[in-house]
Amino acid sequence: MIIGLIGPKLSGKGTIAQYLQERRGAVVYSMSGVIVDITNRLYLPKTRANIIAAATAMRGAFGEDVFAQVLKKDIEGAQPALAVIDGIRMPKEVEIFSQLPEFTLIYVDAPLRLRYERALGRGEKAGENNMTFQEFQVEESAVTEQNISSLKEKAVAVIENSQSLEYLYSQIRQIINV
Repeated sequence: MIIGLIGPKLSGKGTIAQYLQERRGAVVYSMSGVIVDITNRLYLPKTRANIIAAATAMRGAFGEDVFAQVLKKDIEGAQPALAVIDGIRMPKEVEIFSQLPEFTLIYVDAPLRLRYERALGRGEKAGENNMTFQEFQVEESAVTEQNISSLKEKAVAVIENSQSLEYLYSQIRQIINV
């Protein structure tokens, strides 16, 4: 089974991926992981702006589906029993991954204010833990975020991640029956 996770930033996609990796032995493939590797290799600070710029440049040069094609080949080569693709964002990516056998797209959502509070606590990217709510809202309109809500209709299930972790985990278990 191949699970694709889509949703706005900090909605809980990574938490679900980590849960399935730890509890079910899933192999996790991160859309942003490829981009972060590139920015690290260029010795750029790990900021959301740099990651967006690198992703936009790569997609502009090699096509909107460049990262999906890379991960699709990785998955086809490894053939894991359970794979999770974390961070799908573009329509073309959904199209590419839908070609994989047993692909299931799940949309993960959470309220904007809660996602902002998670950003402050996480601090995964440079500057993330001290941004204002207004700055967070501006990032919502970045090119990498623009197609996410329109792809919600393509998902087989929607998870609203605004309660406890146990509730989140119970929702994912119900959806994928593991």
